[in-house]
Amino acid sequence: MVVGARCAGAPTAMLLARRGHRVLLCDRAAFPSEPVSTGAFQRPGVRYLQRWGLLERLVATGVPPVREVVMSFGRSASSVVLPPDEWLYAPRRKVLDQLLVDAAVEAGAEFRERTALVGFEQAEDRARDRGLRAVRLRGPDGAEVVERARLVIGADGRRSTVARLLGVSVSRSFPMRGHGAYAHYAELPVAGYEFYGPGGLSAASGVPTRSGAWIMLHPTNDGLTCVTTAGRRKATSPLARLDKTVAQIPAVRDRIGAARRVGRVVGCDMEPLLYRPAYGLGWALVGDASFHQGPLSGLGMSHAFRDADRLSAAVASWLEGEVTYGAALSGYEADRERVSYPIYETITTGVRARMLGPLGRRKASAIEERRQALVRTWAAGINTERVTEDRDGE
Repeated sequence: MVVGARCAGAPTAMLLARRGHRVLLCDRAAFPSEPVSTGAFQRPGVRYLQRWGLLERLVATGVPPVREVVMSFGRSASSVVLPPDEWLYAPRRKVLDQLLVDAAVEAGAEFRERTALVGFEQAEDRARDRGLRAVRLRGPDGAEVVERARLVIGADGRRSTVARLLGVSVSRSFPMRGHGAYAHYAELPVAGYEFYGPGGLSAASGVPTRSGAWIMLHPTNDGLTCVTTAGRRKATSPLARLDKTVAQIPAVRDRIGAARRVGRVVGCDMEPLLYRPAYGLGWALVGDASFHQGPLSGLGMSHAFRDADRLSAAVASWLEGEVTYGAALSGYEADRERVSYPIYETITTGVRARMLGPLGRRKASAIEERRQALVRTWAAGINTERVTEDRDGE
């Protein structure tokens, strides 16, 4: 059973179902719907969609490719034109999430929307029951049903219900400060991913070092442009936050002012970074439920895709009798740590660098270089990782 049908849960269900395993995918939300997310992701995310045969479907939704990355902070400005095999994408999340759910259902997974996990029932005889968990679910009509699953996978975000009900504690965390807002605009042409700010950036994670304000623009579905703002001082409303940040950055103030806002302004506070253990007896966590890194790295969705890919392979190897449960899931957790910790270290070091002056910024720069090298290696190796094969399962 997979709880949570967003960018970690639906691919996990899809990949296990493609191998012939029975999977129940459920989410408390209705679909299509849009979570708090700008939808922008980097090269590893694109490579996973290619690997799973879903990139062409995404392109068919009309999301434009990101062909250029522009950065302009104070006197520093740069632009990089991406070759076609490195184009990026930033779809609306309601589009991407529905695409992933549809792919899971096509593979054979059962999907229940507007269905919430409400509890677990204790197995009467765990030895006889082979670790089966009795899971209580509440459907859209309010009625509760009990399902049994050999494994429950929590793909339900940083406030994971699976983790809460099972008592899985946070093993590592780091507080973050800052407030942001984003909205979508029509008649606002953009080159690709565009970043602007009135002052300099630290080398790590794009953490503002002077005014604390920055803006990102990127194209998305329906001919719209997403404008994301971030700053240190909290305004009275998401709209006030957005307007206040835009007013500080002349490079894009007039462009945004001339555009037409479509839909509401969404506010988002910087939540603490956190780690939880990745698995236990009868459960595993993926995506933000396992490692929440926030928006600064731009790798959150890519990492969720990676978790889905690696966990589904680990679970399949256990279900198909290749390795023990402990060996399969401990390998998944170690693999998660290998890639995720440099991201965590980059963000936390970048935040601390604001207080440490030049020495801290040099340290942050060195860590950021290592992180970028890891991401390049990660993206390059995706297509050569072990590919799951379709087969009959249990």
